[in-house]
Amino acid sequence: MWGRHRYNRRLASTLGKARALSTAEIRALVEDLPGGLAGTRDRALIPVGFALGLRASDLVSLDVTDLTPATSRPVGLDVLIRHSKTDQDGAGETLALAPGVRQDTCPIRAVARWVEDAGIATGPLFRAVGKGQPGAVGAGRMHPSSVARVLTGLPGPPGSRSPGSRRTAQSPTGWAFGRVVTRR
Repeated sequence: MWGRHRYNRRLASTLGKARALSTAEIRALVEDLPGGLAGTRDRALIPVGFALGLRASDLVSLDVTDLTPATSRPVGLDVLIRHSKTDQDGAGETLALAPGVRQDTCPIRAVARWVEDAGIATGPLFRAVGKGQPGAVGAGRMHPSSVARVLTGLPGPPGSRSPGSRRTAQSPTGWAFGRVVTRR
């Protein structure tokens, strides 16, 4: 039994933590997204997840009504996280979403465009988009694993070895949305 614990400790120490993406890498990822509704959704998904540091499950559990104009600041949005892995009691937490400096990576502009283009007024914020039917937006939530598929389907960050050389990593302290590890 002790040998197994030793092995697990060694394995954990060699894996290390995934590093966070830089804003330049986020910008490059967003610029490489395809057009259409899926690209518009992903242009909102990536900056919002990066700006708020959300787990995939928290990101896809957002509703349109969870985003409200900021009351304590002149600009931005208040984002209500109703329930998360670290909030087992379901007390909820409100996070501040600030506007981006650049128009192409501003999470607020990206969400507004996604909501407008998808014609969403209520219900889940991030939804599946039909591949076979252009413009078909699903009624249900995206699955958390779909967030990983969005990220791994994109070209790798500058300096990575191949388009699929990136994997998303989760940590117990928070969704490592922008953190990547290149496989060796």
